[in-house]
Amino acid sequence: MTTLSLGPISGCIVTRQAPRVAVPERRASDWIDVRCLEEQRAGVSELSAEQRTLVSEAWLRVALRLHRGVIDGSRLTLELMSVGAPTRLLDRAEAHSSELTEVAAQAFAVASVHAGTELAPGGLELTDALRVDPVALVAGVFCEGFLGGEIVLHVHELWWEADPRPEIRSVLAVIQVAARNQLALARDVVAWLLQGPASAAAPGGNVTLRGLAPSEVRWDGLPLLPPGASDPRLAQRALLTPDKLEGLKTDWLRRALNAAGSAEFTSKPEATA
Repeated sequence: MTTLSLGPISGCIVTRQAPRVAVPERRASDWIDVRCLEEQRAGVSELSAEQRTLVSEAWLRVALRLHRGVIDGSRLTLELMSVGAPTRLLDRAEAHSSELTEVAAQAFAVASVHAGTELAPGGLELTDALRVDPVALVAGVFCEGFLGGEIVLHVHELWWEADPRPEIRSVLAVIQVAARNQLALARDVVAWLLQGPASAAAPGGNVTLRGLAPSEVRWDGLPLLPPGASDPRLAQRALLTPDKLEGLKTDWLRRALNAAGSAEFTSKPEATA
């Protein structure tokens, strides 16, 4: 079964397993933002050892997904080049990858402080073939970048509702900016493809942008609490309750599809029941 695995910025289409991410390593690295590392020490002492472990594991999941996003962004640049995309889109795709590098470094800082040791990503090789067919590319960017990006911004609203600690709030803010930039890029990439290469591949712009069913959406790359757990101090550090996400998923997906329907695409998405 193909599903959309959501991270802090956008989605990733996977089959069965969660998206591949790097294996974390305990070592000093410039993947860890030093200034953020110092800022994050402010609230660590009020947490128990168990709580610090939960926060570290949750934020490490976020950091590794952001790290993978840097690679995915570079791959998107190559895919866009293969279909003749204009430099304005290529430049934005490259800029987004660079932005994610900085955001990931802050997430690794949060994970490292709560772990009590520096955590950095190891190597990651993604061997999936590039999407050089315009129709396949537009379908993928629409699902991962547009629908995924729309849903992720709703997830971010839960972070702000929890009144996050100041040092966490600053990291969430840069994540949210990156997510909005990604969504805008995905919207423009889809529009360009449908008006150009994908339209030529499917005469009349007859490209199916398939919607998703709620059962096809997962939360692999988000900072999650263990099932059944609830603690305001953990919520203030951006840990989310899986049950709450599941309860809101159908409505968020509906809103994402509505946003797609009102976007300036030459082809409209088909809803999935």
